[in-house]
Amino acid sequence: MLSNEAEMLRKSIENLINAKLRDLLRPGGADRLAAHRVTGVASWDVREAEKNLDRTLAELLPAGGGNNNRDEGEHHAAPETRTRRQHRMAV
Repeated sequence: MLSNEAEMLRKSIENLINAKLRDLLRPGGADRLAAHRVTGVASWDVREAEKNLDRTLAELLPAGGGNNNRDEGEHHAAPETRTRRQHRMAV
């Protein structure tokens, strides 16, 4: 069971890294990735890979894992993205 969870997490992380590398290789990729670090705005592929990682983490972490202020019907990815963006702006 643990190896399945580790494999799911590894694949999600690898997918995000690959999406960022593919974006980097396209024209203007370095500027896009730098802007993503500052503003949180990213290409569609990178956003989808981030959502996939967020979904995987939500599946693997126990229920109520520190996000007690979320509504039941709220999409799980948006609060995570805002938190990362706020962190980037604070750094």
